[in-house]
Amino acid sequence: MSKSKVEKYIEKVERDFVLSYEAETESLLKQKEAEFALELSKIKTKALEKIEKEKSETLSTTKQALDFESASKGEALKSLMIEEIYQEGLAKIKTLKGPALFDFVYRLIAKEKLSGHHRLLVKKANFEKYNQALSDKSNADLLNQKFKDVSFTLEVYDDAVEEGFIIEDEKFDLYFDFKDLLSKHKDTHAFEIYQRLFGGK
Repeated sequence: MSKSKVEKYIEKVERDFVLSYEAETESLLKQKEAEFALELSKIKTKALEKIEKEKSETLSTTKQALDFESASKGEALKSLMIEEIYQEGLAKIKTLKGPALFDFVYRLIAKEKLSGHHRLLVKKANFEKYNQALSDKSNADLLNQKFKDVSFTLEVYDDAVEEGFIIEDEKFDLYFDFKDLLSKHKDTHAFEIYQRLFGGK
């Protein structure tokens, strides 16, 4: 049975519609592909710019971190060197004997305004060392000859400082702990020593 003109027309309309729809769809797809490619290109460009920026910032930050770490280690090393100076100083003081120990003890006591008689107390283990340094014919006579208004008697005291001595006074005892004295000196003069050793380095 042959198709009527109406049926043929309907088929033509349907075919044209399908072709038109397919063409429109294809056009839309191409448009979207172009838009997607453009957006992708923009994203890639931004991503590359961000990566370069972050890389630059990272390099800068890394350099700053390395510089800071290096400076921190340098400062730590300088502090350690100053600490070693005082440790060596304490070790040297511990080995003082004879005239050297006498001079050191005298200079420490001379800074104090003392009068009358006092006991100079040391550990039993250190008594002989101090006795040889401060005495000649009698107890602490060499030391007493250096002062006019004050005199001393060297005695053993179990609770005396490990390295140093105590001067017993009526009002309060004077502790000459060599380790403590060096620690106080460091607190007062560490910056000055730092400047002399390292300057602006």
